[in-house]
Amino acid sequence: KNRMKSQISIMQLVYPPISNQEAEWLKDIQEVQEEIKNSNLYMICQRTEAFFEYSSTDIDKCIKDDGIFRFTLNTKNVSTSGEIDFNQLLDLQNISLEENEIIKIDLGPKLIRLWTIDKETGDNVDVIAWFTTESILFDKWQGHPAITGLDDYRKLTKYLLHYVGISKKEDSLTRLVIRPHDKRLRVLSNEEAKNYGSRLTDEVYFLFFKVNPMQITQIETDEEMSELVNGVEVDLIPIVADAEKAYVKILNSKYNTVKYNSYPKGSDGLYDTGLTRYGYVIGEDISLITDSESIEGKHISESVGWPSTMDFIYICGDEVTLIKSKEQENM
Repeated sequence: KNRMKSQISIMQLVYPPISNQEAEWLKDIQEVQEEIKNSNLYMICQRTEAFFEYSSTDIDKCIKDDGIFRFTLNTKNVSTSGEIDFNQLLDLQNISLEENEIIKIDLGPKLIRLWTIDKETGDNVDVIAWFTTESILFDKWQGHPAITGLDDYRKLTKYLLHYVGISKKEDSLTRLVIRPHDKRLRVLSNEEAKNYGSRLTDEVYFLFFKVNPMQITQIETDEEMSELVNGVEVDLIPIVADAEKAYVKILNSKYNTVKYNSYPKGSDGLYDTGLTRYGYVIGEDISLITDSESIEGKHISESVGWPSTMDFIYICGDEVTLIKSKEQENM
């Protein structure tokens, strides 16, 4: 009797999306390296550049009155308003200002940053928080308690997918940014900016994913029960290799020259590992779009549970299917 063994792998970002330009700025920062080194699958995408805008009236009101910072986040076609509760940011980090300290706000079209500074010398003391145009979207869908508004944020998280890649021997930041990467250079050489006046380096975005597998097994033997109770070590390399092929096969990303037409068959994936069925979902509030297909993701968290409003790549035997969220609701 064959046991049923299924696996769902959740694609989750280890870091907010960053542009090619930001990657050049951030690649030598140790804290960023520490987070991105957990990524084993990455995507090169494109989206119209976004900018923060603020009014001087709202800035004055925030500083002198209520501590609520109001802004809009705009691309060529989308504008959405949001708020950051500065007092809540301080509370979340247990920051209480010393007598000689005040808050300084750095504002730019791509950055909001809060510092504590020494009011006598003007020297920066500590960074309280900082947000880029992409990290504030990431924080929004992750449920950051100090961020409200941004009601149309899903319109800003639709990415044109150019390339899917994996990191087997080194982390994704090294593979994609620090070392010369052929497909990254080809995208930057061949694509055109979507927004007049924007540089392509500011429209090309990197998504750094970690593939997190969840196994579902029908328990039939004491050995399988022991595995469930004590845990069994999972080899991520074939899962990541399989995930890459699944997304390339379904989305037909332009710069993946190998299209894996025979997938799910293959020597380095999950085809011969004994799984009855398996699949992939994107556990973030982003959409991936190519000329032929699109995939909707949805943030997965313990508090929210398993959402139905996301697309699911499903593999059973020799068949691979993209199940849209509307179809899942009818299953």
